[in-house]
Amino acid sequence: MSRRPTYRELSDLVGQQAKHIGLLANRVKELEERPLKYEHPKNSRNSSIPPSQDVGRPKPDQSLRKPSGKKPGGQLGRKGRTLEMSPNPDYVVKLQPGYCTSCGLPLKNSLAVKQKSRQVIDIPPIQAVCTEYQSYSKQCSCGCTTVAGFPKGASAPVSYGKIIEGLIGYLYARQYLPFARMKGPFNDVFSVTISEAVSITCSIGLQKKQHPPTKKSNNALSTVRLWAAMKQVPISMGTDSGSGLGKHPV
Repeated sequence: MSRRPTYRELSDLVGQQAKHIGLLANRVKELEERPLKYEHPKNSRNSSIPPSQDVGRPKPDQSLRKPSGKKPGGQLGRKGRTLEMSPNPDYVVKLQPGYCTSCGLPLKNSLAVKQKSRQVIDIPPIQAVCTEYQSYSKQCSCGCTTVAGFPKGASAPVSYGKIIEGLIGYLYARQYLPFARMKGPFNDVFSVTISEAVSITCSIGLQKKQHPPTKKSNNALSTVRLWAAMKQVPISMGTDSGSGLGKHPV
C-alpha cells in the first residue's frame, strides 16, 4: 500500500497549486485586456478591407525614397540639352497667306517675307520591301546550260532578310521581348506577319553566327532550345507556310 501524505505535504502541495493558479489567472487577465486588433490584424489579404486601408501602406502622395537634400529640378553644373533645329531639313513647306485678314483682298501678287520657321521631327511610314530574285539560264555555244544561283539569303521560295533577322535578335536579347509577343510589333509597325517559330529560328541562327561564341551566348542558346522544346515549337520552319529563313536544326 502507498503511504498516505502527511498534513505538511498536503499543505505544501496546496500552496504550490495556489501559486500556479495565480500565475495562470494573471496570464488570462493579460490576454483578455490585450486588444484583438493587435493580436490578429486584419488587412486586405485576410478580410474585406480594401488595400488602401492597410496599416503601413504608403499614401498616394508619399514617396518611399529618402530625401537627398537637393532641390528639385536640374542641379547646378548640369549641361542641359534641347531639340535643335536642323540646318538641312528633308522637306520645306512654305506657308504663305492667300488673302488679307483685314480687308479680304487677295495677296497672290504681293511679296512674301519670311517671318518664322518651325520644324517637326517624325518617322515616315515604315513599309517592308519585297525583293524578287529571278534566276535565268544561258546556253553556251558548247551546249552547256548554266543557271544563275540565288544569293546567300534567298535559300527558300519566301524568306526573311537580314534586317528582320537582326531586329528579332535585338528585340529578344536587348529589349527582352518574349517570342509570343514578337509578332505584335512586326504586324502593327512593319505590316509583316511573323510567327513564334520564325523568331526562335532567327535567334538561334544569330547566336550560332557569333564568333567566337561566348559563355553568355551558349547559355542563351541553351535557353532558347529549352523554351522551344517546352513549347513544342517547330523551329525548323522558316515561315508560317513552312518555308523561309533556312534550316537550323536543334
